[in-house]
Amino acid sequence: MTSIRTSTPDMPTAIPGFDMWLTENKGAYAPSHVMALVSSALKVEMRYLRAKEKPQWITDARQIYCFFARYLTQASYNEIGTKIGRLHSSVITAERNIQNKLSVKDERIVDKVATVYQYMLKEHKYGQYV
Repeated sequence: MTSIRTSTPDMPTAIPGFDMWLTENKGAYAPSHVMALVSSALKVEMRYLRAKEKPQWITDARQIYCFFARYLTQASYNEIGTKIGRLHSSVITAERNIQNKLSVKDERIVDKVATVYQYMLKEHKYGQYV
């Protein structure tokens, strides 16, 4: 069963227009496309998003994928987790971690989320998204 998210995270971010963009683009992407875009934007091979390894750069990319997939697709936590070999509870935790880090303006995460956001804007501009 797919749960439909109707609102964006309640978090002040240092990324202008980001919250509005999340709302406007809900359901515009498939999880596999979000995975490809996050992978490309952060220059992390998709196989690492599925890997069991836990270096910070892989964990960040995996959690950012979960966050974007949750807000830009209509996929359930379970469907998002299946793409990366994780349980739905891991996706929930990842989403919350990114929300928390954005709300406290964790510089490393804000920069990475902004990079993915800008990459997706560029892809959208040139008609490359679903």
